[in-house]
Amino acid sequence: MRLKVTWLWFICTSLTLVTLLVVTFWSSRRRVVVNEESIKAVLSSVSGNDILTPPKHKMILYFNAPPHFQGYEGENVFKKCNVSNCSFSTRAANLNYSNVVIFGHSNLPEVPPLKELGQIWVFTSSESPSHTNMAVTKDRWKGKFNWTMSYRRHSDFYFGYGKIFPRKVKVERDYSAIFDQKDKDVAWIVSHCGTQSRREEYARQMARYVSMDTYGICGDKNCDVYKGNENDSCHDVVSKKYKFYLSFENNICKDYTTEKFYFPFTFDKPIMPVARGAYNMREYVPSVSYIDASDFPSPRHLARYLSSVASNKTEYIRLLKLKDEYTSKTSPETFEDSLCAMCEALHGDIPAKIADVNDVIFKDQCKDPTDLSGDKSVQEIGLNALGRIVSKLKDSIS
Repeated sequence: MRLKVTWLWFICTSLTLVTLLVVTFWSSRRRVVVNEESIKAVLSSVSGNDILTPPKHKMILYFNAPPHFQGYEGENVFKKCNVSNCSFSTRAANLNYSNVVIFGHSNLPEVPPLKELGQIWVFTSSESPSHTNMAVTKDRWKGKFNWTMSYRRHSDFYFGYGKIFPRKVKVERDYSAIFDQKDKDVAWIVSHCGTQSRREEYARQMARYVSMDTYGICGDKNCDVYKGNENDSCHDVVSKKYKFYLSFENNICKDYTTEKFYFPFTFDKPIMPVARGAYNMREYVPSVSYIDASDFPSPRHLARYLSSVASNKTEYIRLLKLKDEYTSKTSPETFEDSLCAMCEALHGDIPAKIADVNDVIFKDQCKDPTDLSGDKSVQEIGLNALGRIVSKLKDSIS
């Protein structure tokens, strides 16, 4: 009898345990099904655009940036860009976390740092080839750079001293009063006295045929020290008193036009710029907006033309009005444009390439002057230049 009771207890207990296991299994499975169905329902209510992964944030590092670039730190510089999901840094400690690393030429490291896989390196210089650090051409730097950023117009990103473009709003001036206020002909502000372009010799020859004053270290006139792109008093005084402003570069190089030319445009100075520098300047600056020394076979011819226009109120006002149809971006603005373009490129299809820095910056970029009196090469300028000067003189007389 006792054995029967024991078996009965065992059978009941086993059935109870099996029942509990079955109930637990089906309850668990039902909960899983419910959760899967819930997830499917949520996903079906979300559009395709809503579930796309947002573009990844990109960091652009200026590894050896000069101090004045620290003001761009962070994301604010990208707020006006078409693609703004980037940040800018000048902290070298961010090297390993950056998508793009910019290296400036002036204090380029002797030995390149370790380049992360997939990282893009950019070489930048706003100086002419003769003033650019040649360390970048050394074997240890070859093949390291993917992009270039410079004043060269066929760089991957343009970073220059300015950029001329037509005004949207016409300048309103009393041009007659402006001319009457000017009692001097030509001004030159210069601090670098010995140059590859021999601009000092060119100006010296000009001074024989036109009234000209030279300010700065290389001249006998004094004014405030030029501190940058700000609207300084020296240029303000010169623009009021003089009719022409010499913008002579220290090198005659392709695309190389510095702030000395852009200044009268950027800050709306009522003075006519006279340029001598980039031999292809007409490709990116409207010819009616300035006087180009390359149109004249010698300093004497240019000086006599300026002297003629300086005494012709009608002609001078005509030229100044043409110049005032244009304005210019500042150098910092071209840098900001480059960062915008760089950020956009990072979020697009990035071409796999190695930048040839030597080809972009150094190779066949500069020429020796051929327009100085006494040089055999003056004759090479030919009759085309003489024809242009005759045409200009006729216009000024008529």
